[in-house]
Amino acid sequence: MMKGSVIGVAVVALLAVAVAVEGAVTCGDVDASLMPCVAYLTGKAAAPSGECCAGVKHLRTLPVGTAERRFACECVKKAAASIP
Repeated sequence: MMKGSVIGVAVVALLAVAVAVEGAVTCGDVDASLMPCVAYLTGKAAAPSGECCAGVKHLRTLPVGTAERRFACECVKKAAASIP
């Protein structure tokens, strides 16, 4: 009975991890949200476009929890470093 309980707990834990990873924010998500802002951020546009504002609003909804927010922040830093 003890072995079955341990296996059941392990399966539930693995499913929880799979769901967490599936819903995790990616750098691709962050890049796609911020891409419309490049012209404004590089000084080629005087004001952010509506698409830029929508992307930033969308980006704010993606990360859930501190770890995902930190990961998204690292993605923003990487993206910013790649813009001349």
